[in-house]
Amino acid sequence: MLQTFISKILAMAAFTLLSASLCAQPLAPFELKYEARYEGFKASAERFLEILEDGRYRIHSNAHMSFLGKTLTRVREESIFHYEQNLLRPQRYEFIQSGFGKRSRRAEFDWQDKVALTEVDGEEKQLELFPAVLDELSAFLEITRQLALGKTDIYFQAIDDDEIKDYHYRLTDREALKSPLGLLNTLKVERIWEAGNPRKTELWFAEDWNLVLVKLHQVSGSGKDLDLNLKTAISDGKTVMPLTP
Repeated sequence: MLQTFISKILAMAAFTLLSASLCAQPLAPFELKYEARYEGFKASAERFLEILEDGRYRIHSNAHMSFLGKTLTRVREESIFHYEQNLLRPQRYEFIQSGFGKRSRRAEFDWQDKVALTEVDGEEKQLELFPAVLDELSAFLEITRQLALGKTDIYFQAIDDDEIKDYHYRLTDREALKSPLGLLNTLKVERIWEAGNPRKTELWFAEDWNLVLVKLHQVSGSGKDLDLNLKTAISDGKTVMPLTP
């Protein structure tokens, strides 16, 4: 379970962007910093979104897990994608974990030939691409894109390791949430798992700040808890501030 901890943190930290008024506009660059806790282990993660010179977007993340003051593992993750006509189209995805739980995975998207080449720990596989298939990071941006369009049930497909999977999320509540950053108005979203699956995923997005992820709570199939909390954030050049009393 520990070797998947950081990847879960990074994946969920990727949820961000877009208010309803900006959903048809270029994506707002951001800088996010998180703290996490999993069964006594602590981790921290940073994530950035930038616009490249050729007009594409790049999300890149760095994270590390420590125990008793020592770093156990580090992760580097990035996604390069186009954002045109309010649609996300990934070009390249890469995930590299060093130290404890060493592993890697990549995906190259060839939209002209409608195929994706994946590589998981050195093993390659070719997948048929369907319209709007995403990678593991752009997939989470798709959640906020659909929220900004007013959808309450969110569906998409994404490459997970070396296969394409279906995802379903649902908007379940609006609440003022206390966080390390302060009190924020949030939208609460839950992942809808298949019947009988004991896993649980809950996410809270800052309603007034381009839907940056404020909090994640996840319960694994074995009952292990993961909590992720936003420490600081800059969205579209502005520092995210809590509600005033």
